[in-house]
Amino acid sequence: MSSASGSQGGRDSDRRPAREVEGGPPASEEARLLEQVLASTSFAAGEINSLPVEELDALRQVARRHSGSALSVQPVLEELIEAILGKSLRALAPPPAARRAMVAEIAQTLFDDAVTRERLETLWLELRESKP
Repeated sequence: MSSASGSQGGRDSDRRPAREVEGGPPASEEARLLEQVLASTSFAAGEINSLPVEELDALRQVARRHSGSALSVQPVLEELIEAILGKSLRALAPPPAARRAMVAEIAQTLFDDAVTRERLETLWLELRESKP
């Protein structure tokens, strides 16, 4: 794998269409969910104070379950993604294996981006320290 310099770190080559998951929604639905996490929530920006109360509560529940854990793709980030996208994923009604694959792909994509990971680590620390 080649490395690239610059602020994007070669991310353009990573902007490939989401792969189709057998029995799951079309790749365009996966891409839409990923964009929802990246663009239309404060989650990926690491800003918990601007999240709706019910989303913040769901994230805090994940933090309570994993209070001593560092941010990781599994299980922490995947559970955080489930907490944020729960309603959207339920509306798509993908089979459980497809849902897990979508969540895993979104979590890995977020974790692999250095800027987003740094923001998520800050968010994770804030969630672990916050009390409802």
